[in-house]
Amino acid sequence: MERRMRKLGVDNVTASYLKLQSVKQNRGNVLCFVLMFLNFFGLLPLIGEPFVYSLFIIGFIPTMIMNIWGILYIVDPYRFELSYYLYFGIYGFINTFVYSLVLVKILYFWLDIQGKLPVVFILLFVNSLPILANWLNYKMLYAGTYDKLQKKKNWRIPIFLLPPSSGYIIYQLTDSYGSPSALMILFFICILMLTIFTAFFSTNVHKYFFLKNNMTTVLKVFTNFGQPKHIRYAWEIEEKRRKKYNKGKEKRKKKLIKV
Repeated sequence: MERRMRKLGVDNVTASYLKLQSVKQNRGNVLCFVLMFLNFFGLLPLIGEPFVYSLFIIGFIPTMIMNIWGILYIVDPYRFELSYYLYFGIYGFINTFVYSLVLVKILYFWLDIQGKLPVVFILLFVNSLPILANWLNYKMLYAGTYDKLQKKKNWRIPIFLLPPSSGYIIYQLTDSYGSPSALMILFFICILMLTIFTAFFSTNVHKYFFLKNNMTTVLKVFTNFGQPKHIRYAWEIEEKRRKKYNKGKEKRKKKLIKV
């Protein structure tokens, strides 16, 4: 793949963004992350007791929009291969927002936290994560970090990047193990960790515009990018037939030379 990129004259920055997933993986992401992460871990807790109508309706509307929009990438992911990145990027923003509502509900209605400051802090902090993720993505892309990481076979996240307070949190949970508040704190932490994870998906918005603006290069590397399934497979069948014909032609030439 790297040799092919060099032959086509693709620079390292663009090449690091052209390590695209297959169309089947795109469909799987919609089924997994939207149906599971957004609906199950996002919308379902907003429906649960105690039911708070204001939180539910605020989270329900964008969730349903993402569900309906996502049908395109389940039914025909080949035709909408480019717009998938825009969809999945917006999903990152929406998922983060819905999770922030879940975290607010846990604090106020399950843990009985009082005051406006916690809710303001949670909303600002959580919803700023996609902005931070996009800033990091931009810096890492143009600094060549993605290119270096992709070329490095084995790399691990340094242990010092783990939250410094994780030991204290584990201690508190262990100390109050079995109590309802401990379970709610554990659920709160799990949702917060998922939020940090899914917030990075918002960087696909930048990837969408990058691919759109460099479509000539994209089509050089992936000649059937964005084509409908029947056209794409027809091209693959014709390509296989052409290769088979050329191999047979070379064999016939070698036989004639021997004779």
